[in-house]
Amino acid sequence: MNVSSQLTCPPTVSLDMYAFDLVMGFLLPGLFCLFGILGNVISLAVLWSDRSQSPTFLTLKALALSDLVLLTCAFLQQVMPIYIHVSGCMHFACLRIGYLRIYTWPVICIAQMTSVWLTVLISAERHSAICRPLRAYGFSNVRKLKWSILVVLVVSVLFNLPRFFEFTPKEEALFGTNLTYIAIADTTMRTDPVYRYAYNTASFCLIVYAAPIGIITLLNVSIVVRMRRAKRRWSELSRRQQREVKATLMPLCIVTVCFFCGTQSLISFILDAVFVGRDVLWIQIYTAVVNLFVTVNSAANFLIFYVFGSKFRTLLRTMITCWRDGHMLRYHDSPLLRRQFRVRLRSSSINSRNGISRGSHAESYVAPPGVAHRSNTTF
Repeated sequence: MNVSSQLTCPPTVSLDMYAFDLVMGFLLPGLFCLFGILGNVISLAVLWSDRSQSPTFLTLKALALSDLVLLTCAFLQQVMPIYIHVSGCMHFACLRIGYLRIYTWPVICIAQMTSVWLTVLISAERHSAICRPLRAYGFSNVRKLKWSILVVLVVSVLFNLPRFFEFTPKEEALFGTNLTYIAIADTTMRTDPVYRYAYNTASFCLIVYAAPIGIITLLNVSIVVRMRRAKRRWSELSRRQQREVKATLMPLCIVTVCFFCGTQSLISFILDAVFVGRDVLWIQIYTAVVNLFVTVNSAANFLIFYVFGSKFRTLLRTMITCWRDGHMLRYHDSPLLRRQFRVRLRSSSINSRNGISRGSHAESYVAPPGVAHRSNTTF
């Protein structure tokens, strides 16, 4: 996300531009934020219900949590202030939301950087499983992957610490009333040319966009080439190798969406650096669209999980069934329960192919969520 466009709305030069600001700055971001928050909450519930210790599922959990934080803060940072302005809210909390915006901005930057580098981890894990299967145990080790996720989080926090000191609250009078509201103003550090160009533009552009996009490109080109070779000799692959190839489709879609949105953000940063200090209307419009892409990127993962993840769909359907029937069972409660469920699930799949009705004994069994597939690589 672009810093300036998130904290100050571009000037409305006409009624058409006001409508554009309202749609691109409030309506669409608000809808995508709400959808993404709900989707990531559901994704976390489904992914956490799985006990298969899948390395990719572990990274997807971290990605869903990071996107949830990003969308929540983006809603408070961008959507709520515009809603307060449009609705004319005079509540004390509405007039003091400026305090919140000062601290939601750095959290957005931390979550965005974390999500981008978690996507790199997803690509690296899939590259290890597809292109270097004999060494996959090294990177795919869950413990090492947890440490990698922790390193990504710590580095993201440390890198974005200066963001907490970029803005300061400023009390201003509300026109036509005796009330005051909290606005935000740039600090001396933020307006410093060295800080602006060296950190806020060059280093942020390199570390958050250019470097991860380059790594993602190299890894995924290699993955796609290897997958095409594998498809040509599909019958020669072992069952485990076939599962790994099938399991790569969903992470590859996530990475592709991140690559597209990240590329647009990189172009936006370059344009800001080239046209710095100029009030160029088309750049303001493009920046607003790019910021919407960032929101879409974090909100779209639930749809990708559902469309391309067969295991995710199975876990979600089983969880909904358990909630509907009032049975919130844990998969790790009993090994005997898991064995019984696998037998009944196998019987249910055979009966469904033979045309048994929904009222049959095999399909009326309510299973604990997530037991259906124990494979680490089936999505």
